Amino acid sequence: MNKDKIANQKQCDDLSEQLTASKQENAQLIEKLSSMDEQQQKLQQAVTEHEKKSAELTEQHQQLVEQAKNIKTELNTEQQQQIQALKERVERAEKRLEVNREKYDNDANNARNTIKTLRDENTELTKKSAERATELESQLTEYRLRFEYAQRQLAKQKT
Repeated sequence: MNKDKIANQKQCDDLSEQLTASKQENAQLIEKLSSMDEQQQKLQQAVTEHEKKSAELTEQHQQLVEQAKNIKTELNTEQQQQIQALKERVERAEKRLEVNREKYDNDANNARNTIKTLRDENTELTKKSAERATELESQLTEYRLRFEYAQRQLAKQKT
């Protein structure tokens, strides 16, 4: 019986050691579980913060999209106004160009007519001048011949 007692005692000691080891392991697992719970709470808190931040960013994005649409609309309106103003400037410039072109054409035609008139007058004057020169040369020749004749007559009378 003593042997049984010793064996029971040994079993009891073994079971006591196992129980102590199980308690320690249980305590470690409880500690681990507690640590994991804390991590889960931190992660859940981080997820909540990220979701909140995501919602804020989504709202900011929507506001930016709306602002971009408004700016685009304003720019389109401004561009249309600028295009219209440029078209009006081009039309005015084309009108001024046409007026200036007509003025230039009129001035050029007047200059051509004046040049033609001056050429005609010059031709007429050159012709008259040439005729007058011929006439004067003829008179000069005639006077020279008369002078020479008169000199011969005077020379005959002297001799």
